[in-house]
Amino acid sequence: MARSSALAGVARPSRESLARGVLALLVRALPTDSGVELALAGDRPTRDTLARLVFSSPGALGRALWPPTPDAMGDAYLRGDFDIEGDIAALARAGTPFDLGRLAWSERAALLRDVLRLRRDAGAATALTRCARLRGRRHSVARDRTAVRFHYDVGNAFYTLWLDRRMTYSCAYFGSPETELADAQEAKLDLVCRKLALRPGQRLLDIGCGWGSLIVYAAQRYGVEAVGVTLSDKQAREADAQAREARVADRVRAFVLDYRELARLGSFDAVASIGMFEHVGSEKLRDYFAASYRALRPGGLFLNHGIAAVERSRGPLPRVRLSVDFVGRHVFPDGELVTIAEATDQARSSGFAVVYRTWRLYMAGARVGFERGERDVAQMLLERPSACALASRPLLPWW
Repeated sequence: MARSSALAGVARPSRESLARGVLALLVRALPTDSGVELALAGDRPTRDTLARLVFSSPGALGRALWPPTPDAMGDAYLRGDFDIEGDIAALARAGTPFDLGRLAWSERAALLRDVLRLRRDAGAATALTRCARLRGRRHSVARDRTAVRFHYDVGNAFYTLWLDRRMTYSCAYFGSPETELADAQEAKLDLVCRKLALRPGQRLLDIGCGWGSLIVYAAQRYGVEAVGVTLSDKQAREADAQAREARVADRVRAFVLDYRELARLGSFDAVASIGMFEHVGSEKLRDYFAASYRALRPGGLFLNHGIAAVERSRGPLPRVRLSVDFVGRHVFPDGELVTIAEATDQARSSGFAVVYRTWRLYMAGARVGFERGERDVAQMLLERPSACALASRPLLPWW
């Protein structure tokens, strides 16, 4: 009885003190030079830092940390459970060396216990209103259309805030660190056109044309007839508007069409696919390359540009599905990255000859992933063989 009375007199730690204890342990799991500070709302910075992660309340901390997944943290950020002050890239970099192994076993047990207490007292999380909920067979025409529109139909005004004036939504080609984004994107478009050896009067197809930057540029600078396809109505309308503004509407047209429906457009002298490859999915690669092959005339070139996963082992080729994490639910539904090796194998099996690849171009988006070597940007230049095309084509330096 005396023992029970003594325990009853021990005050339970307040939620705020629990939260501060959790934050202290999390900080110890970071490298000492991470430059990141973890805090509760109202705390003053204790030192000069690159970034501060500030939780709005002890309950918000509990929701962000349990379950212990990247999704929980990402959703907590969208709900406003925490904010990021300073350099968000520094915070992302700090996530890689974060290691609970720096804590003693007793500290890890205390961390788990206190996080569960905070989560239990936090209450239900606010439901997020914009989250991809796809139905039907993965990478069917209907589901792909829904996935693409989820990402691209958030509004052209949003994309104009951070893209160049042509609204080119893929990595740029920077000749030097001083190059401006608009110039780097134009350099990328020109590089694509030169790799495809475009000439006046030819027909160019752009699979996944976005807002029309390539088809308008190719018509203006190289005199081609350019056709673009996209699954986004808003993108197609904007591409046609850009063509009218550039006075090439007689030679440029954008259609809302799936890559599996290209047959209705006829044949082309050259085909490009810039930044659309990530939406295809591993199981549909062969269909994708086969459709591109059929769209080309013999001797025609196909340039495929996209983000690729990096092969880490000699085992089965790794695939990175974006659909099972924060990015897949909120940004790129059903997105999937494959390695260059797998893409090359599938292209060859569809009949293409691989002419050349240029990769590791600068990528502004997903900056940290590229810095870590987890992602590459690849340009695969493929050719539909003809009797003499390969024998007569020189290997130029800019390939």
